[in-house]
Amino acid sequence: IVIKPCMQAGSTCVYIARGYSEAIENSVKALNCDPFHRAVIQQYVRGIHGSISAIFKNKKIVFYSINRQIITLENNMFRYKGNVLPIRDAKIIKNVYKLLTQFIECYPDLEGYIGFDIVIENEKPIVVEVNPRITTPFIAIAKLYPEIGKIFIDAIRGIDIDTQIYLGDVTSGSALIAIREKEIENDNLVFGDT
Repeated sequence: IVIKPCMQAGSTCVYIARGYSEAIENSVKALNCDPFHRAVIQQYVRGIHGSISAIFKNKKIVFYSINRQIITLENNMFRYKGNVLPIRDAKIIKNVYKLLTQFIECYPDLEGYIGFDIVIENEKPIVVEVNPRITTPFIAIAKLYPEIGKIFIDAIRGIDIDTQIYLGDVTSGSALIAIREKEIENDNLVFGDT
């Protein structure tokens, strides 16, 4: 199982437990990391770690990107190391689009920027977390596609947007965001084009 605090980011205090004693020990650690002492326990899903960055407006997907997350497992704790984006695998893109469309059907009043943490298993995304806020990949998205700022501001201001953009279709480049190991405590990020 995966045990994590309800309110944290960047894989802070996210643990894996393979047995009862590890589950108890890691639950206490996760609870102590949460400002309200709450935790989430989830089934562990094997696959490729990823995320989806999406902007929704007027029951439409206005913009989205699929991002590969760089995650390691150290001492039963997940460590977020960065992102590589966008993913350009046609089957994954099709399955993510289907997932986002279903999400809008379930939550028709959804608006703004949402970050989804996913695990990609057999080219299908499995949502493990929903973050109703800007997430780290936005830094690289803005570098690759500066027009994202206008789309984001228009969505916030309530301007009707009649576009549907996948980042991999509007840029030929890729981007890497990496967290420097010795500066993780200071949240310093390194950005690079690839």
